[in-house]
Amino acid sequence: MQIILEGQEQLFANMDRFKRAVVSDYARQGLKKAGMEIVADAQQRLRKNKSNTTGALSNQGRTQELADGTIQVGFMDRGTGSSYAEFVEHGREAGRMPPFKDLKRGLLPWVSKKFGIYPADGPKAKRAAYLVARKISNTGTRPHPFFMPAVEKNTQRVVDALQKAINMAINDYSK
Repeated sequence: MQIILEGQEQLFANMDRFKRAVVSDYARQGLKKAGMEIVADAQQRLRKNKSNTTGALSNQGRTQELADGTIQVGFMDRGTGSSYAEFVEHGREAGRMPPFKDLKRGLLPWVSKKFGIYPADGPKAKRAAYLVARKISNTGTRPHPFFMPAVEKNTQRVVDALQKAINMAINDYSK
C-alpha cells in the first residue's frame, strides 16, 4: 500500500527551503551576534580579574564562520591556532616549563609589561621571564575563569537567536 499526497513534492521542497533558511541565513547571523556578545563578556572578565596585562589574550577573542558553516567562538592565536587562554581559564599544572623567550606569545612581553622591564627583549627581561617560567613549572598557576562564565551567562542569547531564526523563517514562508 502506498499513499501519495497531492503536492507532496512541493511540500518537501518547501520544507527543505525552510530548513536552509533557518540554518544558513537567520541562525548564522544570530549565532554570530551571540558569539560576539560572549567574546565581549569574556574580554570584560579578563580585565576584571586582571588577566589582561598585555591585551594579547583579549585580542585573540573572535567569532568566525568555518567552511562547513559552523560558528566558532573562542580565544585563539591567529598565527598558530593555539592559545594560552586554556591556561588562564583552567590554570596550569606544575611540571612543564612554559615558553618564555617568544617575543609575541611567551612570558617575555608579559614580564616586560607587568614588571616594567625594558627593553622587552633585553637580558634583564629574559632573566625575569625565565624565573617566572621556572616558578610556574614548579608550582603551576591558579585558574582565572573568564570564558566559561561568559558562555554560561550568555547561553540564553544563543537559544534566543535560534528561536528568532525559526520564527523569522516561519514568517517568511507562511506568507
